[in-house]
Amino acid sequence: MLMSTISPYLNFSTWVSLYPNMTVTGSPPWEENSTFGYGTAPTPRYYPYPGYEHPDTAEVTIKIVVYSLLLLMALVGNPIVILIVSLNKTMWTPTNFYIMNLAIADLLIALFCMWIHLVQSMIPNWIFGDFMCRFNNFIQGASVACSILTMTVIAMDRFYAIIFPLKARVTDTNAAVVISLVWIAAIAANVPLLVVLEQKEYLWDDGFLEVWCFESWPNDNYHGYRQAYSMFLFVAIYTIPMLVMTGAYAMIGKKLWNKMTPGVTIMSMESAQAKIKKKVIRMLVVLVLVFFVCWTPYQIIQLYKDFRRKGPLPDWFGDLRYAALLLGYANSSFNPIIYGGFNENFRKGFQDAMKITCCRSNRVEPEMPRVYQDDQGANDLELRPEVIETVSEHM
Repeated sequence: MLMSTISPYLNFSTWVSLYPNMTVTGSPPWEENSTFGYGTAPTPRYYPYPGYEHPDTAEVTIKIVVYSLLLLMALVGNPIVILIVSLNKTMWTPTNFYIMNLAIADLLIALFCMWIHLVQSMIPNWIFGDFMCRFNNFIQGASVACSILTMTVIAMDRFYAIIFPLKARVTDTNAAVVISLVWIAAIAANVPLLVVLEQKEYLWDDGFLEVWCFESWPNDNYHGYRQAYSMFLFVAIYTIPMLVMTGAYAMIGKKLWNKMTPGVTIMSMESAQAKIKKKVIRMLVVLVLVFFVCWTPYQIIQLYKDFRRKGPLPDWFGDLRYAALLLGYANSSFNPIIYGGFNENFRKGFQDAMKITCCRSNRVEPEMPRVYQDDQGANDLELRPEVIETVSEHM
């Protein structure tokens, strides 16, 4: 008997997660005469809702404060990045368009995932309906996939710009095509979630309606389908892009940091150009490293969940999964800080946005952002390291 060693007071959503292939009609699927603790005794066929352990006040306060800070950073920083790039022609380069795409993906996570995760951790039921059950998980997967694929495209673009400077590369115009293909791939990889996710309900004998969000894979091989899909996402959408980026930036670093060119004039010119390129590469490498640190724990947690031996999850799993997903969401808040920390134009853009906000609050007409009025050539040089190629690179 399945329930002979399991407490009858598990939430029904936990039951379904443990035994997804069971069919339920009427009461929960445990026997009238089951062994709980010592001996065998008849149990009444009345099953009230077993209750929900609400988090204490301190835990709720910490969660709200942390999530509020992360949400504020993501909802302010990413729109500013999008506006800085889209409204200033001096920043219309493939790399900056890709960065804007990263900001869009991060903004989607802030709008549709972060706050839902916070609310759901503090209440017993899924309250957002069947549509959000499907869409919330789908948009999270698609946005994360879009981010890592976009960073892979950036790495390959930089790779060809520095290792093979004479070969044809993505232009400002067809960067839109590349971004569209990235989104198509990210969406296609996560479409199964729209199909298998659904809202489940169970009415307990005391009248409590339990509602949860559940992955309904085919019953003939539930765990097999789920494991195959999880492994596909981990290998194709996470591991392979990470390996590609690691190899690309390793070769770029070897070229930029070990390059020696004879001649005083050429060396001076190349030194200035290499400095610009190194600055861009440092920012991109930090982006990848922060993404890896933020999302790898969640990837490992998901693999453990899908490939563990059947049975209840350990008591520590819920808290660890919550922390891992929170860390993953934090990546969407950290990225704008990275842009501003490594790129002067983004930094000035953030400063100008803050000045405009302050001016509006004081009802004073703001001046045009100075970063885009003056020294446009220098700004364009910083953002377009590919336009300056050394004499030796063309020989």
